[in-house]
Order: sequence, then structure tokens, then C-alpha cells
Amino acid sequence: MPQRHLLYLSAHQLSAHAWKGGRLDAQASFPHSEEGLVAFRQYLEKRRHDLFYLLINVADEGFQLDTIPFLQGKDREAVIQRKLGQYFYSTNLNMAQRLGFEKNRRKDERLLLAGFTNPAQIMPWTALIQSLGVPLVGIYSLPLLGPQLLKKLQPGPAPCLMLTVQDHSLRQSFFDKGELHFSRLVPLHDSSIHGIGHAMAAEAAKMHQYLTSQRLLAR
Repeated sequence: MPQRHLLYLSAHQLSAHAWKGGRLDAQASFPHSEEGLVAFRQYLEKRRHDLFYLLINVADEGFQLDTIPFLQGKDREAVIQRKLGQYFYSTNLNMAQRLGFEKNRRKDERLLLAGFTNPAQIMPWTALIQSLGVPLVGIYSLPLLGPQLLKKLQPGPAPCLMLTVQDHSLRQSFFDKGELHFSRLVPLHDSSIHGIGHAMAAEAAKMHQYLTSQRLLAR
């Protein structure tokens, strides 16, 4: 049976973890450099028949809320692909997530459109995986996994701002009725307890102003 591995890509490096029995065990890390890619190739060559999952946490990811008419089948897919092309024309690393329907006669469908806006940061790693024929099960976005964490925290259906710290960065993710609507990653210059607390307070206030200006929150 093939071994599963989680690859975690941040702005600083790619790290590899063995995934077994619900646990992750760190195996190696590779910097964003030619040397890092060479070392990653050597790592993959020893595991050509294993399964890999790529989880990405970078600042260059965009989120857009939009609506489309009530459609089904190929017509719906065509409209969604056109919307994704308008917002994320420079990459095919994008997706659409259904957020329900508008409460009016037309029943327009609400969508969250998300995509990585700087594919050059990701493609060297995925191209290497593809060139070696290593099975890549999927590519996943860290903020889009937020709803799963929110279910465990159980804050209720009210609008919620979740702040998390990882990779010397602060991520702010806004949820409404348990669904992600927007996420933003900013650098964390001071990783002390005081620095993290100050950054959370300051950035949360800025995010509140932004969400209000976008009418995602009532004034």
C-alpha cells in the first residue's frame, strides 16, 4: 500500500511530512531555490509510487464573492469558468464554491471564487512532481480548510473573524454562516506574545473596516 505524504508550501519553503494514522511526521524541508528543487527531486525519486497532497499557504491568493443566474449542468459550468477567467486570468489554479442562493424570485446562486494569483511561486514544485510521474492527489488552499476548523470551534452561525498564526505570518479569515468569504495573510514582524497580540488587535480593526466598506458586515 502506498505511503501518503503531505507537502506544505509557504512563502519560505516546502516541507514534507509522512501522513499515517491521522498523524504528520516531518521528513524534510526545501528552500525556494535551485538547491531546494534539486533536494526535492532526490526526495521524490525515492518515493515515486507514494501519494502526495499539496497544501498551500501564501499571500498571493485572491477571493471574490459573485452571483450567477440559476443554471444547471454545462451551462452553469460554462458561466463559472468564464467568471474564474475574468478574476484569475493568469492561472488555472482556481476554484468556485457554492454559498447558497439569494432570497429573491430569481434565486441567483452565490459563489466564492478563489485562486492563486502568483503561479510562479507554485509551478516549479508541481512541474517537478509531474515530470517524475509522482501521484499528486490534489492541491489544497489552507484558508479553504478553515470551515472544517470552525466546525470544531463551534462559534455559531454569526459572522466570525478567525485569526491564526503560522509561518511568521498572521492569517485573517472571515466566515459567515460557517462559510469562508474572505482571507488575507500579512507578515508577522514580532513573534513574541506581545507582538502577536498587538498585531492581532491592529489587523482585526483594519479587517473590520474593510469588511464594513465591502458591505460584508453591517455598520
